Amino acid sequence: MHRLRDFMFERVYLADASHEEHRRAHETIARIVAHLVGRGDTPDEIVEYVAGMTDRFALAYAADL
Repeated sequence: MHRLRDFMFERVYLADASHEEHRRAHETIARIVAHLVGRGDTPDEIVEYVAGMTDRFALAYAADL
């Protein structure tokens, strides 16, 4: 199990190729958070809402902004 974990971190999660996806993910979440702040949601509401999002839902939500 530890070898698989090490492999995934080295070759997938932290690989150079994943840096662009990480940047896009951060930008997407930042856009969503900015929108929620703008509409007056509280910090607790924002955290709860964003934490409950699936990747697919977050991308669709951001696309509609």
